[in-house]
Amino acid sequence: MSGAGRGAGRGISALIVNFDSGPHLGRCLAALEGACGVVVVDNASTDGSEAAATDRALLLRNGSNRGFAAAVNRGLECTGSDDVLLLNPDCRIGPADLDALARELARDPEVAAAGPCIVDERGVEDANGRRRQPVPRRWLARLPGWRPVAGEDGGGRHRREVEALSGACMLIRREALEAIGGFDEDYFMHWEDLDWCLRARLGGWRLVQAPQATAVHVKGACSRRRPLRVLWHKHRGMLVFYRRHFLRGPRALATIPLALALGARFAALAPLHWWREGRRRDG
Repeated sequence: MSGAGRGAGRGISALIVNFDSGPHLGRCLAALEGACGVVVVDNASTDGSEAAATDRALLLRNGSNRGFAAAVNRGLECTGSDDVLLLNPDCRIGPADLDALARELARDPEVAAAGPCIVDERGVEDANGRRRQPVPRRWLARLPGWRPVAGEDGGGRHRREVEALSGACMLIRREALEAIGGFDEDYFMHWEDLDWCLRARLGGWRLVQAPQATAVHVKGACSRRRPLRVLWHKHRGMLVFYRRHFLRGPRALATIPLALALGARFAALAPLHWWREGRRRDG
């Protein structure tokens, strides 16, 4: 692996957690070519996708799928750069956009992390790149549609402070990682980025979306093969998040109705996801 790249005078390393990403990891690494050093943590892929990292990155292999948060923390131990780019293998960002993120951290020492405008392959923005934290009052307001994580209101290319960024692509300041800690390994997949962002803001740090940086995210490309497992961990992660941050002390009893509601929703959606998983396996 080459040494950490430098953007806006700061050293950068990219950290990618891979699990059965197919051709996406190779495309992700090609987009980053020469921009920075890269660490790939592979969670025991079975499709051979990790081979794309052999000559392009420091490849760390886990003997089993330890989950996203645990893999991130292992990768962080192998990076010593000023900033760490957390990047999904199905997400692509180029050197100029990475440099734009680095400039956001260089200009303001109170910013813990900066994220790009995340778009799909058609160029349509994904508002989850500029999230609002799903505090209980917001979650209850959106309960009929079961959309617990909402994007910030208003699009457009302007710098904005946000409540949370997407773990699919965000550049994190080393000092913030040292102050806040890494990702909470009680989350297997999903919700760990929201948890980290909330801890960052509670610690007095700020989060921004950079106006000039763009990343292309093929959303769900790495989870379509196992939709039932992903569905389970989304629901479980939500329960962990609320218990960790909101349902403590006198509010702890609210964990019971929340768990029942999440269990009922999972049971309602599971047959469809199981059927889809079977079709993909048979096909």
